[in-house]
Amino acid sequence: MTKIKKSPDLPDYFVEMDWRDREKDPQGFSEAMTGYYENGDVVLLRNSPITADYELLNKISLPKGTAYKKIRDDRFTRPRLNMESLRLHRYLIQHYPTLYRPVCREITRASAVIRDVAQQLFPHYRFTKTPCSWRFTPTGPEHMHIDHFGALEDEEEKWYLRIFLNVDREPRKWNLGYTLDGLAERYYDEAGMAKWKGGRGADFSREISQWLYGVKGENREGDWPRHEIEWATGDVWICDSLLHSHQVIKGRRMMATGFEIDPASMQNPALSLDSRVRGYHERLGALERRAS
Repeated sequence: MTKIKKSPDLPDYFVEMDWRDREKDPQGFSEAMTGYYENGDVVLLRNSPITADYELLNKISLPKGTAYKKIRDDRFTRPRLNMESLRLHRYLIQHYPTLYRPVCREITRASAVIRDVAQQLFPHYRFTKTPCSWRFTPTGPEHMHIDHFGALEDEEEKWYLRIFLNVDREPRKWNLGYTLDGLAERYYDEAGMAKWKGGRGADFSREISQWLYGVKGENREGDWPRHEIEWATGDVWICDSLLHSHQVIKGRRMMATGFEIDPASMQNPALSLDSRVRGYHERLGALERRAS
């Protein structure tokens, strides 16, 4: 069972939706889901088809470290002649010879289901890439941060769909803090964010996140408010990690999507990351100018 200890100093941005309600009104369900997600809410999806053979997948582990931390599903299903793929398959065959094929088949099956469910939940999105990332290594404790990956400087903006599934038999412990909107409202002036006007949204989120929380490995402590969450085995949550301060306190086995989407296909393109950040500069920058 999901456990959430909510902070009174943060917005309550949690929403629960039940997949079974989709049968009554698929379009209305998708529109509501998309609206919540694009608004920056955290959606806990109950009774969804997204599941896995937890007993099987909990029988394998991969070594701690970046080499094995996040592995795309196609690395399990289509070995390639590169060091990452060869290292993975050599390890699995050496340590789990009888489980190797069943595990690869299960990851293939579950990843296909996740892609199908994503298409049903967000039918208007134009997906350009649909990678599923599988994790079988210990994670945490991380520092608080906002993800800032995205389009390269010479590429068009991208929108991302982040769906998470806790595969581990133990709860995955997360903290969630300020949204990007909240960070901008509180710290735009103090962090000197006006200098990033005209830049990419990913640059803005990186700079304001690192200004407050520090960089990876710095372990900067602060009294920032946090919602404390324990995601149970089989929990599915849909949360844009580019819009939320978050940290993994403890976890191991998990699946996460990083589906890339044309932002023009969003239900409300004005909520894309770049559009949000332009809005911060227009609104908060104007307040800063008036105050000076």
